[in-house]
Amino acid sequence: MPERKKNILPLLVILMIILYEIKTPAMIYEAIRIGQLILQHKTLNIFPLYQFTLLPGQEIINPQWLFQIFLACIHKLAGFEFISVLITLLIALDFFLIYKITLLETQNTLFSSIYTFLVFVLSIQFISIRPVLLAILFGLLIIYILRFNGKLYFIPFIHMLWINIHLSFPLCYLFLLAQFAETFHKAVKKQGRLKSAFRDRDVRYLLLIMILTAFSSLANPYGWKIFKEILEIFNPDNALSYITEWVPTIIQEPSGFLFFASSIIMIFILFRNKEKQAMFEGILFCVFYIYGLTAIRNILWWNIIVLPLCAGRVYSYLNRTRVKNFLDREYFNRPAFNCSIIFLLIMLIILASPYSKYRGYFLINKKIFQDTRNDPFSLQIIDYLKKKKKPGIQGRIMLYNEETSFFQYSLVPEYGFFTGGLIGYFKKEIRDYQLISAGIYLYDSLLDKYRINYLILHKDIDEQYYLIQALLKNKKYRLVLSDRTVYFFERI
Repeated sequence: MPERKKNILPLLVILMIILYEIKTPAMIYEAIRIGQLILQHKTLNIFPLYQFTLLPGQEIINPQWLFQIFLACIHKLAGFEFISVLITLLIALDFFLIYKITLLETQNTLFSSIYTFLVFVLSIQFISIRPVLLAILFGLLIIYILRFNGKLYFIPFIHMLWINIHLSFPLCYLFLLAQFAETFHKAVKKQGRLKSAFRDRDVRYLLLIMILTAFSSLANPYGWKIFKEILEIFNPDNALSYITEWVPTIIQEPSGFLFFASSIIMIFILFRNKEKQAMFEGILFCVFYIYGLTAIRNILWWNIIVLPLCAGRVYSYLNRTRVKNFLDREYFNRPAFNCSIIFLLIMLIILASPYSKYRGYFLINKKIFQDTRNDPFSLQIIDYLKKKKKPGIQGRIMLYNEETSFFQYSLVPEYGFFTGGLIGYFKKEIRDYQLISAGIYLYDSLLDKYRINYLILHKDIDEQYYLIQALLKNKKYRLVLSDRTVYFFERI
């Protein structure tokens, strides 16, 4: 197949991304509002403006500040819809790089397309509008440069962007160390002596890039403090254990089952494969397997890093089976076949885009597209609160943590929020949040302690059902608005 046509079938991945879209309500609104506040106040420490659970003078490191400013600027220039399109294209670019790495590993277009699609299916549940999308892009770019491109001088610049967007930037050091271990091992075998290996040109060049990358870590507004934030993730006293995506991976969960299944299949294929595993791939395989065990959210890195790098071994193994006859069939390379696929996919992409009135027919999981921005009842609550016009953080709000984003976008800094997006910083407060939500005898004193004036509660959330029943009988609060599932209470 001509080189220019090798990138045709990955349009299937772009189509599936647009059909699934992204979890729009997740964190985008809060991120936009934070970006707006950073630009408005010209400071990164804007969280005290609306997080009343922070201690006086407490500084919060915001490693995502560049992503938040980027979203705020795009929102100002083109609105929410263009952000959705832009993020969709970013996801498509991530998976295109996965396809490209897979293609370079296998040299088979059809297999690479199918394999990339399978990686996408395994990863889709972890995809939402978060800075991790850019972190994935940076990680894949660095792997592409290290393994196939050779232009290592780009890596320190990529790392400078990465460290200002997402806390996963230490993975850059892992990739460099894995590549250095492989390069140094080859140099030792070539030179015959350990000391002589340092005279190798490739070893010295890679060492220089590693040193430059280490110094580029200082190119962030927090300097070396950014590494303290990473250590805080492993601090047992933080509140991350209360967040579902941070709990250790277990086989009973669907995502955990797929992770263990894919790892077992890969281990089987690697042991059955006669070709020797590259040291770089072996190191990343072991590290990301352990990393995937530590938390559900880390499975994404296993999917998008390890699986593409193992594609060559999988293809080599399948080549010894009947699958080879299917992958090498001639009609897959015919122009008419490829042109038909292009035409069909482009039409479906247009119909499924955010600007199409037929988009609703293409949403595979409609539940994740329930956008608070378009919910009349949520807008009614926000309109009521805006008319109250309580300045500062005296108007304190408690609502379900996963749904604070659009309310923060609409009401910050006029209203403060109980924990909100900084849930990982407040272990004691999260415990109190759970006690309040349970509606047990302590809830009333805790509401007084935090001086919470407004509560937005969901009847369908099991842990809030009893709190709703208690507040309906509590004379300190009155029910302002309600629909079938949501109750909005105000302190009298």
